[in-house]
Parts: sequence; C-alpha cells; structure tokens
Amino acid sequence: MGLAACGVRGGGTGEFALVEFVQGGAGGVLLDETLIFRFSAELDRASVTSASIRIFDARNPERTARGRLRIHRDRLDFEPQLPRSEDLSDGGLLPDTEYTVKLAGFPRPDGLRSTDGELLASSMTLHFRTAPSSGVLFGGQESGGHLGIELPDGVSAGGIERGPLDPLVLTSTVGVDPRSLRRGEFCVLPRDGDPDEDVVPLLPRVVDNHPRGARIELFPAGDRPGLGDLRALDVGEYYLIRTRDEARDLAGNRLPFGRPMLGLAGLSRNFGRPLVTFSVVAPRRMKELVTFGGTERPWYGEPLGFDATAYWPDDGSGVSIRYPAAAGDGSDGPLDPFEGLGGRTDLAATSLRVPRGQEVDLSEAHGFLILRSQGGIEIEGRLTRHLEGTWPSSLADQMERSSLGPEASREALTAWIERARRLNEPWTVLVAGGDLKVTGTIRVDGPLLLISGGWLRIYGRVDADRVFKSDGGGENIERVRDAPLRLDPPRTNPLRHPLRAAILSNTHRPRRGVEAWLDAAVQGREGAGSFHVRFLGLRDRAAGSDRFEPVDDIRLLDGCEALRLLLILEMPAGEGEPWDPPRIDSVELSWNLPR
Repeated sequence: MGLAACGVRGGGTGEFALVEFVQGGAGGVLLDETLIFRFSAELDRASVTSASIRIFDARNPERTARGRLRIHRDRLDFEPQLPRSEDLSDGGLLPDTEYTVKLAGFPRPDGLRSTDGELLASSMTLHFRTAPSSGVLFGGQESGGHLGIELPDGVSAGGIERGPLDPLVLTSTVGVDPRSLRRGEFCVLPRDGDPDEDVVPLLPRVVDNHPRGARIELFPAGDRPGLGDLRALDVGEYYLIRTRDEARDLAGNRLPFGRPMLGLAGLSRNFGRPLVTFSVVAPRRMKELVTFGGTERPWYGEPLGFDATAYWPDDGSGVSIRYPAAAGDGSDGPLDPFEGLGGRTDLAATSLRVPRGQEVDLSEAHGFLILRSQGGIEIEGRLTRHLEGTWPSSLADQMERSSLGPEASREALTAWIERARRLNEPWTVLVAGGDLKVTGTIRVDGPLLLISGGWLRIYGRVDADRVFKSDGGGENIERVRDAPLRLDPPRTNPLRHPLRAAILSNTHRPRRGVEAWLDAAVQGREGAGSFHVRFLGLRDRAAGSDRFEPVDDIRLLDGCEALRLLLILEMPAGEGEPWDPPRIDSVELSWNLPR
C-alpha cells in the first residue's frame, strides 16, 4: 500500500520538527503495519515516553494502541501488538477504527526532544484510520512459514508426555492470523482408538504472536465450545492428527506442518495426517495460582535493602507501590542526617534520618509542621517538639469522631494537609513515600500524624497529645487511631531517585510434597515501572527449617519442600510523565510430586 503519498509532511524551518508521518491522514492502515514518524534530527531516547507520544481510539481516548516503540536515529517506529484472540480485540490496533496520535512538544517540558536537547517545535495532533473488517487486515510476509511441535529440552518427537489436561504446544515460524485457527483442525486419537468414535478435537489458543513467530496451545475440547469446557484425556498413547489445512499466516498463506512423522499405521488416509505420537501420563505436575489479598496474607517483616514495603491490599487487586503525593518533590535532597528545620515548616527530602544518639528539636515551629520524604524516614535518635500553653485542634477532634469508612469516600491526604496548613494548628506531620521506622523516640506536644506509603515500623517510643497514623503497621503505638484519610497518588512521577519496594509472602508448602519446582508464571502490569519475583527456599530438618538466599529461577530450589515469594517492584526517577506504578497480580507455581 503506497501510504507515503498520503502521509503528513513538515519541517524545513530549521527547528526540531516532524518531517513526515507516513500514515498521516491515511485510511486502510493494516493491523500489523508499522507506523513511521521521521524527524528533522536524531531523537533523544529518554524523551520518548507514554506522555510524549500517545496513540488512541479517537472515540474512546482511554483505549490506547498497544505495541512497541523503536527508535532509529531520526525515525520513530510504532510496531502494533499482534492479536491473539479470534475476534482480534486484544490486538494493538483494532479494525475500522479512527486513531488519534498526539506528539508532545513546545511548550510542554515532557515533550519529544532531539539529542541536542531541542524541544519539538510544537505539540501535534495527527490521525489515521485502520482497514475495515470486511477487507484485508494484515500485510504479513512472503510465504515460507510452517508449524511444528514444541519439544521440551532433550525430548524427541516420540517421547512427549503430557498430563490429562495439559496442552500440546505448536510453534510457528511466522505470525499467525488468529481468525484462521479453529476447533477441530487438529485432533488426537488413541493409538488403538476408532477414528469414527474416539477422536477428540483440540481447541487452539494463541499465547504469543509476533511477526517472527507464534506459539499455539492445543487443549482437548469438551462437548461445548470455549476454553471453559475442556476434556481430560485418559492415560495412554495418542496420535496428533491434522484433519484440514485452515491455519494461515498474516499474509493468508497456508501454514504446513514442518516435519510430519511418517510410518504410523492404523489410520485411514482419508481421515487425516498423523503428525506425532505422544503419551498422556498420570499427573505428576501440580499447579497453584497464588493471588494477593483475601485469605492470602503477606509476611510483614522488614524488606532489607528496599525503600518501602510494597502495598498488599485486602481486596485482591494485586501488589503494588503505594506512594502518597504528599511525600513531596524531594527538592531538599537527602536530609541524612537531619539536623533541624532552619526556620522552615515544610521540608521535602529524598530521604530523612535522625541518627542514633542525636536529638533534633522542632520547637521553633509554632503552628503546622510537616516533614516529607520521597523514600524512607528513620528516627534512630530523638525527635522532639515543645509547645507553650495548650494545643487545641479542631481537626484532631474531627478525626477522633470520624469513622474510617470506605477508602474512596475518605478525604484526600493532600487536601487535608492544605486545610490543616490554613488553620495553622500545631500538628506535627511525617510523610514517607517508603517505610517510616522509629527505633528511637518521637516526643512532641500537640497532635501527631504518621503517614507511610509502605509500612510503619515502630520499635521505639512515640508520644504525643494525640497520635494518628495511616493503615499499615504502627499497631504498637500507645493510644493510636487510624486517620480517616486517603493516600492520594501524584498525577505525575515526582521521584528524584528510583523507589524500590518489596514484600514477602507467607510460606507455600504443598501438602503432597515436592520432588522438584518447575516454573513460576508471573502475571502483572509494569506500567511505567518494573517488577519481578524471587524465591526463598525452605528445607525441613529435625531441628527446624533451613532457609536459603533468594534466587531468580525457581528451578534452583533443589530439595526445598516449601518456599516464600519475594515480590519486588520499582519506579524509576521521573521526568514529568504520568504516575503509573507497576502491579503484580498473581504467580502460578508448578512442581512435580514425589514418585
């Protein structure tokens, strides 16, 4: 398709500008077509973010195009994610849809820049439309792709073993059109079965789809369509059969099976072509899906080496980073050690620590006082504040009378701080984006509010007229109440340094034992950050349990009957992009039972 003639062209002014958007204003853009943007100078990679380039459905701006951005000097490519579902709804681009492209430039500081630091001359809005559902949707590539069976390491085609409900996995050397994969194109038949009575159709599911290859799981299907109704195969030996040739690549080319096995007897040539043999064995591989919330609770020990304890909500919505906007912009840098207010009543640190043996007196502040830290706050020494006279507080009275209620109905912490500042009541407020840890002493006159995006770890003494805290730790403070406040997140990423959070699960010990841990499939959403999971093995012995250092590969937990999950999330330093923290939703553990 000759779209360059339809493209948007510009430039020629000497400024950093978009020279050409190849698909600009075009109709009939294919769902696997790379969108190409050319600029007048080489792009600064750090400026290419989800804030500086947005591609979204013009009628539904919340539905953004999914795919990968690639930078080639002065060219920016967007490679759409290929669909996996038959209805194409999970693809990066949807058919017959008008899309809007927004490129951020002057006067936005978070816009696209050249490697010379020059901001895109102006913000731009561009448009294109994808091909209609009734027409050609994919461009694909020349023919030559084929399918094959995925073999475990060291296993030959005749030695494949599967559990009764486990899928067979096909691989393709090219991307596939998921609309062409239908129930029953592949079937299984017991080696001694009757082709007229014992054939079991297989239900395909595309699990990975890229221009350079795809993976397709084939499940034994039950009597009703859909992956929710599967059939368990009996133990025994089976043929994998292909009954028709409907699978196609993105260009519409037929996908042959690359290396069919020959010489299998007992099947009519009119029925189908035997491809491989495999065995269904009694299940030894076990699985457990670990989700976070409800009855699954964490171990709230201190995650050494991290800034914060990750947020593990009760509603099962996934483990994430809870960062309150009130933790500030870190403009005062690290206050380590923290030595005093210096005449100010609002400090915004990247970290704050009162060392052991040191006392910091806050008595020079007469009204509202707030200490903020993007990372952790540690009080190892003494933090004190003495006020003259009495210390009435209408806000503290309101808090004591208020019930917590649903979190969504609570007052936002940032709004409460502004209200308290205007009233100038003698509050002492500590807000940590990470953990707030007290091994020393906090002793202040007037009300005290302790807020932690992570966990309140109080090992020392906390004493004030009235003490309020955020949820998450701090239960051993005397006469403490949970503050009916919502820790509202920032709109954009304010971090001056990366924020790393972690939390440890409770012990997972399969009741029937473990011969070997096999796999851990982690599901989640990276957002603008990242996540990963490590594994702490436990090995039973007569005097207790041996604990081992965490490993990244669960298969290394040799001889460990149980484990804990170390869930790690990280947000990078920000440059004004939207706040979008990572989240871990679940971990599916797999292991073999003892023989």
